[in-house]
Amino acid sequence: MVTKKTIVLLFGAIFLLPVLIFAKGVPQTYVITKGDTLWGISQRFLKDPDYWPNLWSNNPFVTNPHLIYPGQEIAIYDGRILLVGEKGADTAGADVLAEQIGADAITIKTFGGADGFISERDLQGAGVIIDSVDNRLLMAKDDTLFIQMHYPVEIGETFLAFRADKALRHPRTGTMLGYRVMNLGTVQIMEVNPSVATAVVRESYKEIERGSRIMPSPVRDYHIDLKRARNFLSGYVVASSADQESLASYDVVHVDLGAADGLEPGNLLYLARERKVTDRSLVKVDVSLPDIFLGNAVVLETQEKTSSALILKCRETVFVGDKVYTVVQ
Repeated sequence: MVTKKTIVLLFGAIFLLPVLIFAKGVPQTYVITKGDTLWGISQRFLKDPDYWPNLWSNNPFVTNPHLIYPGQEIAIYDGRILLVGEKGADTAGADVLAEQIGADAITIKTFGGADGFISERDLQGAGVIIDSVDNRLLMAKDDTLFIQMHYPVEIGETFLAFRADKALRHPRTGTMLGYRVMNLGTVQIMEVNPSVATAVVRESYKEIERGSRIMPSPVRDYHIDLKRARNFLSGYVVASSADQESLASYDVVHVDLGAADGLEPGNLLYLARERKVTDRSLVKVDVSLPDIFLGNAVVLETQEKTSSALILKCRETVFVGDKVYTVVQ
């Protein structure tokens, strides 16, 4: 049964999800056996017996952090011990985190006017504002304008008016991905003619000019069922919705994974960064150190080759070019 939670309540829980398998730095896993203690596990893997209260003390799904059960699996990754999942199905009161992920849902609300991203192909198919009544150069709320559409529209439909801004290229490969979108407002179709459609500006976030583009208005209230991805995917953060250089919790990012890769809305993502070998390293040959775990995000919308995702929680600042990984079954 799906339960609905506000996103603020869910952020902390999602951030406690374990690090599974990254492309570099595969974690060591261990299945708890009869007789194991948190103290002993901390001593064995971290050489710090006093670390044990941190193992589950912040996990809302475990009612008694002092207890562990045979069959529970843990991962030792980057100097931390993390709960992977619980296999002791007969253990009373021990909720399985993996099941909790798929059972919960969140509602995300974003404000009108938030900028986004559009692919080059979608931009070519977008409608164009070609004129207005009263010969206006700049249009605002309640103004009437004329749109040249490249696909059929119906009276009453609402569209997003936008301006294609900065061209976006992949931070690693330099491949052209699309354009940043500056959202200007919304327009509603009032009349449809063979060559143009007549529309009225319903909302105005910024001044709308001739030459501005029109595309279907995206849903701004997301009700998302959280779920793990079907396959392990890895990619990169390629842009941010607000064009910030540094990103944190509640910021929206764009990644180079899309529907064609099998990504779906609701998929959880890990954010990570490559760890560089220092110049004082004892190893003088090429080595791959474990990635730095940054935080978690949830996929909001997918296009063919890209997706937008909301950062739920992060322990460090996220930058364009950082890695993303899917949370798999």
